[in-house]
Amino acid sequence: MTGVTKTLELPIVIEAANLTKKYGDLLAVDAISFKVYKGECFGFLGPNGAGKTTTIKMIHCVLPITSGELHVSGMNVKERERERNKKHHWSSSSRNKFRPRLHNHEKPPHLFQIL
Repeated sequence: MTGVTKTLELPIVIEAANLTKKYGDLLAVDAISFKVYKGECFGFLGPNGAGKTTTIKMIHCVLPITSGELHVSGMNVKERERERNKKHHWSSSSRNKFRPRLHNHEKPPHLFQIL
């Protein structure tokens, strides 16, 4: 068949819609929306203070969401934060002072299984 292209339907592993984070009057993340598909390489680029680290911390459930929606592996992060942390074994150096800092090539594979 000519002119027919088969499109692969990849599952969405992270989906944010109007994701916002405020610290008092300071708007750290301003209603961003994005999707990350399974197997996709995805990153945040921007100047210092643009909200990159804050967004990652919300994805990892280290920081609560002010408003918007965030789904990781099909779970609503706002509603099921503790369960998601437990399922994916997330850890943050700010929460665990006794864990040594690891470089990306040294991190256990389960930290990357979501993608």
